[in-house]
Amino acid sequence: MLRVRWKTCVAGLVVLSSPSSLVRAEIAQTQSGVADLLRHGENQVRSMTAVIDSRQKPTPAENVERLQEVSRDLLVAYVLTPENAEARQATLQFERKKNQERRAFFSHAGVDVQASDSSRQIAYDGELVRVLGMDADQRVGIIETPEQADWSSLNEDHPYSFVYEFQREPYSELVAQSPDFRVLDNEPGQDGLRVYFQHPRFNDRAFVLVFDDQGRMVEREEWYKLSHDAEPTMHKRYELLDYKSYPSQSGELIHFPTRVTSRFYATDREGNHIEA
Repeated sequence: MLRVRWKTCVAGLVVLSSPSSLVRAEIAQTQSGVADLLRHGENQVRSMTAVIDSRQKPTPAENVERLQEVSRDLLVAYVLTPENAEARQATLQFERKKNQERRAFFSHAGVDVQASDSSRQIAYDGELVRVLGMDADQRVGIIETPEQADWSSLNEDHPYSFVYEFQREPYSELVAQSPDFRVLDNEPGQDGLRVYFQHPRFNDRAFVLVFDDQGRMVEREEWYKLSHDAEPTMHKRYELLDYKSYPSQSGELIHFPTRVTSRFYATDREGNHIEA
């Protein structure tokens, strides 16, 4: 399980193309209505800065044996020992302005990024991806095209991707173009709106989004197929928590989470989910 919390987040406003009435308690429960709701949030935020503490918890001991029964590949790829979980604690400094992005990685959680040296940096200026890292105690740099760097084929965990996009594509566009969109029943104790939609180009990938009664995304699930799955199923779940409000130049508030918990799940032969 991964927990991330960011200390600061500053969102910049551009001219809104969607009416502010979209952000309201009564969400339009249609494909176009959900796409418009998502687009409204995406259009609000064009720039942000954040300092993120990332902390991982080891796989529950009772689940390790169950995961091994499903697939040894899962055991190797996803099981976190207490030692590995501790080693993966980290701090991320994130900056985004329009389609330009910079990330600086620090090897421990809770780092003062102004007084510490990063272990790795990644920057994208809209044309090229630049990576600066360490190799045998020396700084090494790489410059690649977005295609060489897999810039659009990987979904990185950072504040913008948690809420607004998957593999550099806005969620609003994925919803609008989806060939299979459905409104689902809420789970027990859940309010608001819960929707399922298939990726418009990959029929083995789908998503579930949950919005609260204020139109804020509070949960996101990623569905896909692993080698032992007969069909796409939920494998990752993100909880978007502790929302704060930031005033925009128009007077409208931008709502954004300050804490995210993500969990990975495998499924056994009966389809039961096992948390890794």
